Order: sequence, then structure tokens, then C-alpha cells
Amino acid sequence: MASRKKVLCASASFIVIFGLLKNNKKKSRRWWQTTLFKNRNMYSGSLLLKHINAEPKYGMFHNFCRMSATDFEKFVKLAIPPAERLAVTLRFLATGNSYHSLMYTFKISRQCISNFIPEVCDAIIKALKDNVKKVARKSASVFQDTRKTFAEFFKNEGKISWQEQYE
Repeated sequence: MASRKKVLCASASFIVIFGLLKNNKKKSRRWWQTTLFKNRNMYSGSLLLKHINAEPKYGMFHNFCRMSATDFEKFVKLAIPPAERLAVTLRFLATGNSYHSLMYTFKISRQCISNFIPEVCDAIIKALKDNVKKVARKSASVFQDTRKTFAEFFKNEGKISWQEQYE
């Protein structure tokens, strides 16, 4: 009986000590972000633009961007976000709509659409070129045989000679 109590006491103490040791060994959390990026809100380029634009009398904004702050704001308003460029391009590829039709759908000028659709298509091709396999080209004789089969099908009122043997 005494040995059983000793075993229970030793087991209980082992569990408690193991639990305490396990809790003390928690790993410190690793951050996959460098301090440079952690402090982005403090030292970002956007903040820099705000600071140098805050004192226009020194001309720092004009010196940094080589344009006035009002011109800069006009460009920011005119910029088309990448997500919208991709949406327009995918819609063009999916539907074949004209640039004119896309202009009314997305409220972007035809000229802009005609400029960025080829650029976005090139970017898509570069991004997906490793995931797309080339289709093997068939010889001209295969296409001619297919054309003859269709011609025969429509000449014989929807029946082809090889089908007759299965009727």
C-alpha cells in the first residue's frame, strides 16, 4: 500500500513538474517582418510626401517629385488601379466586347483601355507561361479530313457512311 502511494505521489509530481517545464519553454513568436517594414507607417514614402508638402514655401515637394502638388493630386485621381485594369482585360478576353462597350461599362476612355489591355495581357502571359502547355499542332491533312467528314455528313442528310454499318 505504501509503495502504491509513493508511485501515485511520484506520478503526480512528475505531471506537475513536466507541466511547469513545458509552459516555461514556450517559443517566442517569430516575426517575418523586418523592422524597416514594421515602421512603415512611421517612415513611409506617403508620410514623406505629406511632410514635404506641409511646407510648400520651401519647394521641397516640387524638388522631390519634379511637379507641383496640385499636378500630383490630378495624376493620383486619374490613375487606374491594377485590379480595375485586370478586370477590364479579363472582361475583354471573356466576352470579346469592343473597347467602346468596355468604355461605358467601366467608365474608362477607349484610349486608356487600348493602351493597357496589351500591357496586362503581356503581364498575364509572363506570369502564367510556366503553367500553360502548348497545344500540339495538327497537320493540314487532319483538318481536311475533318472538313470532308462534315461535308459528307450534311450531304447524306446527317448520316455518314461508317454510321450505316451500325444501324
